[in-house]
Amino acid sequence: MRAVIHRALRAALTPEQRALAASAWRYFENNFRPETCLYDSVDEYPSTTMWDTASALAALVSAFELGVIDAALFDDRTSCLLASLARMPLYRSEL
Repeated sequence: MRAVIHRALRAALTPEQRALAASAWRYFENNFRPETCLYDSVDEYPSTTMWDTASALAALVSAFELGVIDAALFDDRTSCLLASLARMPLYRSEL
């Protein structure tokens, strides 16, 4: 996966907005599980749901588009997370 920067959509953040975005991203940094590439649903609680995984994907896209994380981190984390999802067995082999 290669990240595409949408510069036309990216507005400059104020210093306060940049600090808020970085603070929000810190939650995901603190709760990333490298062994699964998933994110804890609650701070430091090693469990997640598909709802939380969707939130993590939204956070990855947002952090990248806001310039909080670079393309390499976005690509690594997103690719790894999607690979984890691809390996997960479905309940009763159904979606």
